[in-house]
Parts: sequence; structure tokens; C-alpha cells
Amino acid sequence: MKHFLLLISCIIGLGILLMVIMDKSLLADPAITESQEVAIQNIYDEEIMQTVRKSLGIDPQSIVKDDIIMNKSKAEVLAMYYEGKGMSELAEEVKQIVYDIYGYDLDQISSYLLVSDGNSFLQEVEGKSKASTSYSERVMRNVTEMLQDTNIPNDKRQYIMSLSKSEVFDLYFAANKGIEYAEEAKAVILSIYGLDLEKIAEIQDIDIAISSKGIWITRSEEDLFVMHSTINDVGLKIYPTSYFTELTGLYELPKQVRTELEEIGFYYKEDIGAYYYEDPNDIPITESFKINVVNILSNYMYNNNEQMI
Repeated sequence: MKHFLLLISCIIGLGILLMVIMDKSLLADPAITESQEVAIQNIYDEEIMQTVRKSLGIDPQSIVKDDIIMNKSKAEVLAMYYEGKGMSELAEEVKQIVYDIYGYDLDQISSYLLVSDGNSFLQEVEGKSKASTSYSERVMRNVTEMLQDTNIPNDKRQYIMSLSKSEVFDLYFAANKGIEYAEEAKAVILSIYGLDLEKIAEIQDIDIAISSKGIWITRSEEDLFVMHSTINDVGLKIYPTSYFTELTGLYELPKQVRTELEEIGFYYKEDIGAYYYEDPNDIPITESFKINVVNILSNYMYNNNEQMI
């Protein structure tokens, strides 16, 4: 059984997409259509938008084509961003390295989210488990090269695998392009996909699989519980894993967990076979509420550690 005393508060931020609040005077512009107003309300970070607008050959400050941008897939927006920066080839490299290091297929995620119903739950998609035994040869080669002139032990492969994924990501780009490219790539992916690559490593080994806003943030074969939100983050279901059943013989959530979840508004929803909560105002569930749920699950695991070893 792994340790649970982690900084839980960093978990929920992974699934949160950065939004830009537009000035009301822009929405009052008679040249802006109703569909464009909807797009403007669900816009990416302004720096992203300005660069993507540039790739379309328009004024970076103009919002007249923002509805077109917001109807693009996330993979297309990522490509347009790097095209606007004059580095079209870097988009594919960033996607490949994100997959090699983190296991996230940004094209697959993009395709899924483009056609998904916001009220639905994410289906199983290809992805690596939390633990990695090695990275691709390209990643290992570049990172090893970056460590050549350092006081690192001879077994550099073992050392690399002891680093966080964020550190490996930084070292790859430091060797290949420059550390500033790594920082920019992380910021761009956070803004477009809502994936915080900087913090993902911090939530490993909590034994809870987490799916937020259409992306599996973390999961492994040894997870005990699943916290799974709808694509629009309005609904949240909690259920035990088959590994939990294998360890405890229980096919449902423990009574203690069920009771505590019911106290904060969850109920058993038969058609999905899980405890379910939906925000009564039909808005995304708050960070504090999710932290509360994680604490309920983590406290149970911590207090019952011996029986689940």
C-alpha cells in the first residue's frame, strides 16, 4: 500500500481549463454574432488566442473569427498556435514528447472531446499507467546527453527514471531546444487541454484514479477507487476498482465511505452503478468539493491500510 500523505490540493487544478473573461463592451459590438458571443465566453488564454489569430492572418486583437477557432479541435488549435509562432514542426514534437513521457495522446484526447456530450463520462482510452519503467529512446538519448557534464551517478538511466515527469520534460527540451520551450509547451497544453503537466507528478501514488473534464489525469492497476467527472464537470461518480475488490472482497464502496459521501449530497445511481453527485445549479463542481471527496477516500485508505496491504 502506498503512502497517502500528499498535497491533495494540487489534484483538482489538473483538470481545470484556463478561461479569459472578456470585456462586456466587446460582446456589445454589433459586428459580433450570437454564435461568436458563445465562443468568446469559452475562450482560451488570450496569449494563445492572439497567436492563433495570427496564424489565420488576422489582427491578433480581433475577435471576429474567434468562433472559428473555438470550433476547432484542441489538436488543431495547438498546431495553429505553433504555426502562429513560426514553429509549425514543434507542434508534432510536443505532442510526441507528451505521449512519450506522460502517456497522454493529445490527438486522441482532442478527437474524443470534439464529439463528446458534455454530460457523458469519459470512456476508456489508450494511455500508460502511472508508473513508467522507461521512456522512448529519443527521450532517453536527449536527457542522457543533457546530464553528461553533471555529477550524476554512472547509471544515468536509473537516475532519469527517478526524476519527475516534469523534470524529464524540461531536460528533454533543454537538450533539444531550450528550457524556455518546455515552459511554453506546459503553459500552452494547460490552456488548451487543461492538463497541468507541472503538477501531474505530484499526485502519483494516491491510489485513486482521477478522470476530470474528459481526461484521465492519473490511474494505475493498483488504484482502489475512481473519481470520475462528466466531460462538462457537472456530475461526479465514485466507485471501487476491481483491485479494491480483490483486496477486500467488497464489490461496493465501504459503508463508512458511502455514509460520508451521502452527507455531502451523493446518492447511489443504479443506471451507472456508482455513487453520484450532480451540481444542483448545473455548473462545474467546485475544487473544494472535489478535495473533500478525495479526503474522504484517502482517510478511509489511511485508516484501513493494514487490511489492504
